[in-house]
Amino acid sequence: AVVDRARASGRVRDKAPGAPWLRSPVALTGALLLVAFVTSAAFQAPQRAVRFAQAYDPASIQWGTMLSVDELELMRDLPEIVGGDAVVLGDPFSGAPYAWSVGRTHVVLPQLNISGLDPDRQYLVDHFDDVTTDPRVCEAVRELGVTHFYVDRTKPRDGAKRSPLGPALSEVDVSTGFVPVATAGDAALYELTACG
Repeated sequence: AVVDRARASGRVRDKAPGAPWLRSPVALTGALLLVAFVTSAAFQAPQRAVRFAQAYDPASIQWGTMLSVDELELMRDLPEIVGGDAVVLGDPFSGAPYAWSVGRTHVVLPQLNISGLDPDRQYLVDHFDDVTTDPRVCEAVRELGVTHFYVDRTKPRDGAKRSPLGPALSEVDVSTGFVPVATAGDAALYELTACG
């Protein structure tokens, strides 16, 4: 249809006098199909498969993993461990969002994208490691109903996903104000008692 319309308007003949192959509807159609294929998803499928494997295939992963098998099992057991009213806070890059998607337990940060957070969530992302000294942290904890804290101490050199966030959710001193509830590898789940 495109070729017929172009030929009918005379543009193809007038614009391409030195390119006789453009005057042929079959050649022009073939050229258009080639351009469409090269710019299509089908042409890019092999490279797309490689990129997906680098993110999801354990044998090809390039950017670190979020959960080990033991940590995944911990997430599955969360409803029995913490109950239905629990709200878990943790660095989303350490696997904490899986408490929601796998463990059916509410989380403060349900996805890796943390742009546009409300002020309480943003304050916890920036200052949660001051939970025993900063009253504003406990105000945010109470406002969001946080009951538990999930932390994974596995480092990127050991295969963990690198977090672009600061230390506020990964370098928390859990010796005071936290009660251990469960562990899985280098990950641990604590009941948060620092805020009363």
